[in-house]
Amino acid sequence: MLLTPGVFCRKLNVTGPPQNFDDCLARLAPLREALLSHRVYGTLSDEAALGCFMEHHIWAVWDFMAILKAIQSHFSCVDTPWVPRGDPMLRRFVNEIVLIEESDETSRGHLSHFELYCLAIEEVGADPRAVMGVVEQLRQGVSGTKALAACTGAGADFTRHTLQLVEQGTPAEWVGVFAFSREEIIPDLFRQVVAQLVQSGGQAHLLLEYLERHIDVDGEDHGPLARKMMEAVCGDRPADWERAFRASEKALQARRVLWDAAWKAASEVSKVSS
Repeated sequence: MLLTPGVFCRKLNVTGPPQNFDDCLARLAPLREALLSHRVYGTLSDEAALGCFMEHHIWAVWDFMAILKAIQSHFSCVDTPWVPRGDPMLRRFVNEIVLIEESDETSRGHLSHFELYCLAIEEVGADPRAVMGVVEQLRQGVSGTKALAACTGAGADFTRHTLQLVEQGTPAEWVGVFAFSREEIIPDLFRQVVAQLVQSGGQAHLLLEYLERHIDVDGEDHGPLARKMMEAVCGDRPADWERAFRASEKALQARRVLWDAAWKAASEVSKVSS
């Protein structure tokens, strides 16, 4: 059952700088609840509106890998020659997430979750070309900044924020954003979408597969282990917890801006379709 707004904040102390994982989570509760109760979910019973939502959300699906790869490079060695690096348990955890995100077992064979989402977009008749154009430029050796330069819209803006964090942030900020704005909240966000899809009885089978897979692995495994990563990176250093909190706060605010834009686009299309 989802927490009602304000309940989590009342149970934990939210005054003063955050000192640990629970302090950060409590201080982020209002942003979390705003996302969980966002009006965008109410539009998703309309297929055209769902397509608009997915065209916005796919940017977050793609740029998740930028955060994950930054974390992987911190906890494990991705250089040659190779040397052991980091805590073996955390190294294994990160590499397991990479394995699933890059080459999961799906109904269409082994695919990355991004590739599965692209197929899901096509299944509902939406258009992934904007983000795929950026991906193709990256394959050709164009820098991320240059590849995104010509892109407009909330999705591209969301990804710019993420890539700036990866390029300029610290490990505490990377892991904070990964834990609080992705792994911890995503299962509950996706449950809102699944509820609308089930209620509408639509044909977005691949999207349901993608969502249910994340609800399963993020809620059961990745969320608790993300907490352990946070504790390993931040330890008893208040400055690192503060950096992690601030970065997570900005990331959740960016997600809300993305959801606002998705709602606006979805509402306009839904009105035209009705």
